[in-house]
Amino acid sequence: MASFVIIAFLSALAAVITIETGNPYLLLGLLFSFAVVVFATTGVNAILFLVPFIIILLNIYHPNEWYLSFIRILEVTIGGAIEVAIVYLSGSQLTFSHRQ
Repeated sequence: MASFVIIAFLSALAAVITIETGNPYLLLGLLFSFAVVVFATTGVNAILFLVPFIIILLNIYHPNEWYLSFIRILEVTIGGAIEVAIVYLSGSQLTFSHRQ
């Protein structure tokens, strides 16, 4: 659940940055920095930084089409809500047994 909140925050941050700037050098610098973080955290949790990476990449390919960022954020929000609902409705509980 905490990662979902972090993803939403980073996505909103990337959307605000892409709306406010049209500077391609700034966008390429941000894209490179997010790419480094995505590939550096591949084994841990790369999805946190993948959504902002995609939003910035879409803005480079399609400048001045800010609605694409909001569509991507909406897709992530709906997917996260479905994920949380399925876990909640299935009653999944993580249990660990300590065998000695």
